[in-house]
Amino acid sequence: MAPDLDTHAVGTLFDLLDEFLELRDERDGLNRIFAAHEQWRRLREQNGCNATDATTCPTVRWFRAASRIKPNTPNLDNDH
Repeated sequence: MAPDLDTHAVGTLFDLLDEFLELRDERDGLNRIFAAHEQWRRLREQNGCNATDATTCPTVRWFRAASRIKPNTPNLDNDH
């Protein structure tokens, strides 16, 4: 991996970890994270996406931490 790409990947990793920690600390955040993960896991299981030759798989809209939501942008339930 090129050094600039590696630096970007590490920055993205820490940004996502920071957002996860923010979301976890919000009202009912951990339950919302768990529910989205369970939905994602069930959809992958039902559609054979756990197989290595799967070509398309369903996606789940993941929650965003309130501090990461842009005004006037549609989102899942960010009324929290």
